[in-house]
Order: sequence, then structure tokens, then C-alpha cells
Amino acid sequence: MIKLNINDEFPEHTKEAMYRSFEAGLLKETAIKSSLSLVPLIKYWEKKFESKESQLFKEQGKELLRKIKEIPELNAPITDRSVLDKYKDHVQFLVSCLMPGGLGDSVLTFISAPFEFEGFAHTPALIEKMQHAEVDFLIKHFDCQNINNILVKACTLILDKVHGYNLFFELPMIASVRQNDRQFKEYFKSSVNLDFVEIKPLKDLPRPDEDTVRALLNDMDNIQPWIEAIQPQNYEFSGVVRALMIDVTAEEALSQIKYFLLEKDSLIKEESINNIQSLLRDYFRTEDVHLGISALDFPEEFSSYHDYSIRHDLTNDIPDLLHEKFDGSIIQQAVHARDLVIIDNLESIENPTEIETNLLEKGFHSICIAPLLSGQKVIGILQIASKTPFLLNSLDRFKLLDIKPLFRTSLERSREEIDNQIDSIIREQYTALHKSVEWKFVESANQMMAEKEKGSLNLKLAPIVFKDVVPLYGQADIVGSSTIRNRAIQKDLLENLRMAEEVLIKSQESLSLPILKQYQKKVEEVSESVALSVNSNDEIRVVEFIKDEIYPLFRMIKQTNKSLKPLVNAYRDQLNPELGILYQKRKSYEDSVSLINDTISSYLELKETEIQALLPHYFEKYKTDGVEFDMYVDESILKSGKFSSMHINNMRLWQLIIMWDVARLVRSLQDKLEVKLDTAELVLVHSNPISIQFRMDEKRFDVDGAYNVRYEIIKKRIDKALTKGTRKRLTKAGTVSVIYSQDKDRKEYEAYIKCLIDNDYIASEVEHFELEKTLGVEGLKAFR
Repeated sequence: MIKLNINDEFPEHTKEAMYRSFEAGLLKETAIKSSLSLVPLIKYWEKKFESKESQLFKEQGKELLRKIKEIPELNAPITDRSVLDKYKDHVQFLVSCLMPGGLGDSVLTFISAPFEFEGFAHTPALIEKMQHAEVDFLIKHFDCQNINNILVKACTLILDKVHGYNLFFELPMIASVRQNDRQFKEYFKSSVNLDFVEIKPLKDLPRPDEDTVRALLNDMDNIQPWIEAIQPQNYEFSGVVRALMIDVTAEEALSQIKYFLLEKDSLIKEESINNIQSLLRDYFRTEDVHLGISALDFPEEFSSYHDYSIRHDLTNDIPDLLHEKFDGSIIQQAVHARDLVIIDNLESIENPTEIETNLLEKGFHSICIAPLLSGQKVIGILQIASKTPFLLNSLDRFKLLDIKPLFRTSLERSREEIDNQIDSIIREQYTALHKSVEWKFVESANQMMAEKEKGSLNLKLAPIVFKDVVPLYGQADIVGSSTIRNRAIQKDLLENLRMAEEVLIKSQESLSLPILKQYQKKVEEVSESVALSVNSNDEIRVVEFIKDEIYPLFRMIKQTNKSLKPLVNAYRDQLNPELGILYQKRKSYEDSVSLINDTISSYLELKETEIQALLPHYFEKYKTDGVEFDMYVDESILKSGKFSSMHINNMRLWQLIIMWDVARLVRSLQDKLEVKLDTAELVLVHSNPISIQFRMDEKRFDVDGAYNVRYEIIKKRIDKALTKGTRKRLTKAGTVSVIYSQDKDRKEYEAYIKCLIDNDYIASEVEHFELEKTLGVEGLKAFR
């Protein structure tokens, strides 16, 4: 019978805690037979006294041992524990070989029967430790299989002591001890001596072979094969066990801290933070330890837009711990040095910042600040503080170095989980975002997550609006693209019809079908029509004629006369397999347009990245017959940093230079183009600030408000703007046109143009125009 018995020397509340712990999950009884016996100790002393070694009090010991051997109760299994009290002096002598002697005042040791937690002999230190304490026992690792583990331990002892297999299976037991007047726990691991345990078979049993033992050792979690192979119920365990309780408070507290930090949201939930703080008190062995942890980003270039909701620091009244007004604070010292800062007495700081003052007001006097690093980036800070001066000091440095990696890993995972949640919201609600405005979307997603955590059912993203931004618009439009495209389509259609007519003419040589002559005439009429002009409707009409009438006719020709099959197949081989029509001239045109668009687009991305580093701004480009792009500049787009009119001036000049570079870049492509194409560059100046809002339906930014719509109308019509009195297009290949409406804009851009002319960047010929009124847009002027 295996049971948990608590010696009467321990107070009732301690025994109740022990029983409660074991009854909750540990074994109460199994089929193993176990008894307390002092016989193995008697044999030990007999052998010891027979040796020739010089022993102090050897004669007195031999005499006492002789008397013990004359007492029947001490030479047989002890079922009545009152025998131990009756022969207390004799028992103390026998167990003295297992007690720590002169160290008994500090060593925690007890002696019990095999597989029992009842101790019948204890060191004074153990009695003192348990006298006013709450104790919990737990078996580590296989917590859901505690009975199995003890049975496996019994089986390995049988294999070792009875069958000669050299096996050792440790069953570590941890006792957590909390003194009644303390708020922290100490942890002790039991180291068990089994030298004085004897195992007697109750029946003749075969020795398990090596293959069986090997199979058992590879299946420690399954107890049934062990019971069947070893049959522990057919053995009796007797003797005594010595348990030495080793202080493992630091190791166990670290292990449990790691366990809590591995949990999801461990640094977000207040309950988890409190549990971790309690374990830190165990680790530091004092209830006067307080935990603070915050996510932050340093240096600034690594900063994230995300609000990680991880702010449990001890200075939670201060929103931005890295603000410049706190330069020199203990937190900034730690962050800049990327190393621990330990202050044993905050009152000793000569020039405290608001951070140190805040900590003192909260009653903290000693503190350790540990920056948490991911590479060279600081992703958070760990704070361990005490309200007692000098309680935390430089001696705690190594303790902090042990726990830092645990908190860093947990913080990295928590940040990643929040990143994933926010990115999921953004992908679901928005689309791919420009980096400069991502922070605004993240801000909205954070608000949505906060509402969700509060249990709100009406979850709705806040509108994404930037007010009073300065717009910059530019385009590089392929000159005459519609005409060139239509001409390419016309050539392909005419060639397609010519090839079809050739098949019809040759087919009439072998087939006497009047319908062939009729279709030949129809092809000639369609060709004459296409030769005059082609628009989108004409193209659709001709393609439908070819596919719906000519191709079925050609299939009939092949089926009627097999000799004409090569002729029809030769015609079909020249057609595009996907479109089913001739696609040569138009493909050359479209390939040329793609080359121009891709070249311009790549160049804009490259240059825009450079200017983005100087001033974050919103940038969006579109490919059509050419490339157009929008830029929005203002302080409202900046998450942080300063903004002035000088930034706008710089962006406008940059835009002009880029447009001239684009014009030169397109000219350099001419030898690579299958169809010679050129671009005309255009810039729109609009000084009045506008507001833009992200349109959820279109997944893009658009102007916000009726007043700002005029800007969009102008954008859509200026590429076809005519110069006043000439009826000619403003835009012209090889030039950059600048359209404006206010005189102050003219003066500003004249200065830019003069600067560029003086530096031989552009030619000196500058033309000035007024533009014709078009669909409600009037009063526009231009440079070219």
C-alpha cells in the first residue's frame, strides 16, 4: 500500500495542505506492497562494526546494536508506529548513518518507509522550516501520470535490485514552501537514498529478457506493459528511505517564469503579469519586488507604428519614456547603452528627471532597468523595483541576466502576435498600403482591437482621413497613343482579312462552292471599310465577323477537301492562339508601351524612395498609356517629425527635376522600342490644401468633400488641355508642361525654372500659355 502520511510533528495546517495537494492529482494507493523496516539499517551497522576501521564509540555502538537485535519489534516490519516512540533512542542510533550529523541544524532531511511521504525522523532544520509554513508537493514533468511514474519507479527498482539491470530512474519531487508571514515561496527538490530498501519476491518469477526491458524503456508513458512484464504486485518493498531536500528556489522560479511567459498574451493579460511578479518574488526571495515591462522601439529608424498594448511599467503615468525631455533618465541610459542599469538608491540621483521623480513618488527606492534587445534594436524594457533602498543592487546583476532572455523571447512573440492581428485587420479591411500612411491604418486597427477587447459588438473602423494636405500631380503621357494604337489594330485587321481572302481565292480552285465567292466579296467590303478608319466599335465588328463567319467556313473547307487542310492550317498558325486573330502590330505597340511604363515606373520608385527618406509623404502611381502619379505632403501625414513650407518647395522642385529626367529616359529607349513612341510630361500645381480619405469600396485614397472635387476634375482633363486661341494641345513630346492658376504659383515656378536653366539642366526656351475653358474648368495657365 502506498500512501501519503504526514508526521504529527508538523502543524495541522501544513499536513492538510500536503494531503490536499496529493489528493488532487497524486496517488493515494496502488497494488505495490511496502513496509517500514529497520532491518537493512541493522545489517549496515553489523557490517560496519565488523570492519577493521577505527570508529569512535565503536564498543558503545556494538553494545547498543546487541540490545536492538534482542528486540523483536525492531527486527521485523513495523506496522505499529508507536514502536518508534517506544524505542526512540535505539531508532535514532540506527538512522544516524543517514542523518547529516553536525550539519543537522541547516540540512533539510527526513527518513520514511519506501513509497511513503510520512517521515518518522527529521532534522531540526526541516521541522523549523515546516513549523509555520504552507507546503505543496508536486511531481515534475509527467504531472498527469503521477501514479504511473511511481509504478515505473518501483519496476525499475525491481529490475535493478532483483534482476541485476543497472537502471536509474529519478522521480524528482518539488516541495513549495511559503512561510505564513511571507508573500514568496521557496522550492525544494528531494534527493532520495534507496540503499536501505530491500525487495523480496512473493513468488518465483522469471527474469525479464533484455528485449523486453528495452521495449519498456522506450514506452515510459504506458504503464500496462510494465505491470504485465514486471508484476510489481508480486514483490514486497521494505526498509527505509532518506530524502534530502535541496533548495532549488532560483531554478524552479525560473522554470515557472518561463512556463508563464510561453503562454499566449502572457505580457498583455494583467493576471499573467501578476503571476509572473509573484514568481519573481520567489526568485529574489522577497515580497518587496515589483515588475514593470513595456514594449518600445529604439533607435527611431526601427520604430513601429503598432500600439502593442504592452505597458505594465512602473512609470505608467508617463506616455513616452523616450521623449527628449527625459534625456539622461535611468531608462534612457539603459536603452542607449543597451545594458543593465542598477540603482540601489534613487534618492542618490543628483539631477533626477520626471521619470525618477515619478518612481520615488510611487515609493520605489531601488530599481534594475534591463533593455530587451532584438539584434541591435531595443524592443522593450524590463523593470524590477523595490520600495526598500539597497535591496536591489549590483549583486543582482547575474539574476537579471538569467531572466532577460525569457522576457525578450516572450515580448518578441507578443509583438509578433499583435502584428499579425493588425495585419489581418488591414488586409481584410484595406489593401496594400503605402509605408508613409501605414501608421494611420494601424492606429485605426488598434482602436478596433481595443473595442473588441471591451466586448463591443458594433465594431467599425474609424475613417482614414488626412486633412489640409498639399497635392502634387504629374504624368508622363505617351503622345498620340490612341492614334498609334488604332493604326496598329487597323494594320492587324487588314492583314488578317487579306490572309483570309487569299485562302478563299485558292480554295475556289479546288472547290466549286458559290458561297466562297460570296464571302470573298464580303471580305473585300470589310477591308475597304477598315482601310478608311477604325474605332473600338469597328474592331469588335470585324473580329466578330472573322470569328463567327470566316472561321466556321474554313473548318468546312478542311472537312470538304483534305488537300486544302494545309492551306487553312497555315493561315491559323499565323494567328494568336489565345485571341484567335492576328496580333502582331498591336503586340509590338503594347510591348513598346509596357517597356516605357515599366522603365518610368521603376525610375519613379527608385527616386521616390530617396525623397521619402528625407520627408515621408503619400505616393501613388498608375500605369495607363504612360504613367501618372499623386503625391500628398503635409504634417498630418507624418507620424512624428517637423514640417515647414520649405519641405513643400523642395518636393515641387524635386518633382520638376524628376519629370525632365523621365523625358530624357524615354528618349534613351528609342532604339529598344519596336514602335517609336515618345512622352509628354505634365505637372499640375495646386496650392490650396485639400483633404483626402481612404475609400473602402475602391481601396484607395480620394479627395474628401465637395470643394476638393474640383482638383480631381482638373486632373482628369488637363492632359487634353488646349492653348487659348490655337486649338492645339498644350502637352508636347520632349517638353514638360506646368499648369497653374494662381500668380504666386507662377512666381514660385519661374524661380525653379530659372535655377534649372542657369545650371544647364533644361533649355532656355520657356513658353507661356493661357488654356481654353473646358467643361467648367477655366482660368488655368501654363509654362512649357
